[in-house]
Amino acid sequence: MLSVLLNAGVRFHKSCCGGPGYRPRTLREVRDRLAYAEATGEPVAQALVREELP
Repeated sequence: MLSVLLNAGVRFHKSCCGGPGYRPRTLREVRDRLAYAEATGEPVAQALVREELP
């Protein structure tokens, strides 16, 4: 799961306002977001850090 995030360009360093933001915690969340990215054309990195899917 971590390799999927890193290969998509998602990083984990803190921003100026707190933590790194939302990151999927389960393999199911990763799969759901990858499917969403494929279906909508949204970049994978952006889909992976979405807190909720529409």
